Amino acid sequence: MSAHVGYERFSQRAAFWWISLAVLLVGGTVGGTLWWLLADLAAQAPPVPSAPGSLPGRAPWLWPSAATTRSSAPPTPPTTPPNAA
Repeated sequence: MSAHVGYERFSQRAAFWWISLAVLLVGGTVGGTLWWLLADLAAQAPPVPSAPGSLPGRAPWLWPSAATTRSSAPPTPPTTPPNAA
């Protein structure tokens, strides 16, 4: 008798799918656990200090400051060309 009795009923294709399923399940579990742990750490981290004049709680290199996005000056009216009727 062979030492591998019973293994000949599994094809390489079936082995590929079982291994793929195991890799997906383990990878999803590890990825989900890391996501959960890192999200928990990010929620507990103190806020990043911001420069004066920037929006509070936002990274200045990701979002423009309030001075560049909103202007307190009234909008200028559209100009018409001098020869327009």
